[in-house]
Amino acid sequence: RTGSAKSTVQRCLDTLFGAGWIDAAPDPATGARSAWTLSDRVGRLGPADSFDLVELARPITAGLSASTGEAVHLVALDGSDVVLLDRTQGSGPVQVVVPAGHRVPAYAAATGKAMLAALAPADRDRHLPSRLQPLTSQTITTRSALRAELDEIRARSWAANQGEWESSVAAVAAAIVTDDAVVGALSVSSTPDRLPADRIAQIAPRVVSAAREIATIIARRTITSSRA
Repeated sequence: RTGSAKSTVQRCLDTLFGAGWIDAAPDPATGARSAWTLSDRVGRLGPADSFDLVELARPITAGLSASTGEAVHLVALDGSDVVLLDRTQGSGPVQVVVPAGHRVPAYAAATGKAMLAALAPADRDRHLPSRLQPLTSQTITTRSALRAELDEIRARSWAANQGEWESSVAAVAAAIVTDDAVVGALSVSSTPDRLPADRIAQIAPRVVSAAREIATIIARRTITSSRA
């Protein structure tokens, strides 16, 4: 895609790996690094470069996880994907385990839809692929249907996902928005049987409240940093 030679791309990847910006699992057969992903260091990046989103969010995500018993995911929007920055383990018997750096198309994830809905309609298209590929039978695959759902999400301030990117995963999410900038999103994630529609509606206000609390902390930190 870059038009660069493979050797050049490999040197760039090695440099990014050495600096801690990307991770890779070794190939069992050869030991060579492959399957490159963003590392959780990406959580240190923010619109004002004045806060660590992961660090600031952890007390709130820990509280949300403790109150629901489910895993809480903190993500950022990167192109047309959401990228997992941090995960707080729940106390329930069944957990959704997703590694840091994992990517999911934004249109198929609760966190992604929450962030897309928080964007101005004119900005949404640049975070959508040319075609909405079906990941499961529940994935939204038409732009008209997605637009209608995003309008609903924007009105109620939270998004849900019941088997849209993975049939065994359900989630309820809210965007973290400060000064009209979408800096991330967090979700409560579990299995569809543990997060049916009625429980999602019950948990949603707590997720929205947690996202707003993080946004408030970010805004205060940014103001303090600019004054300093």
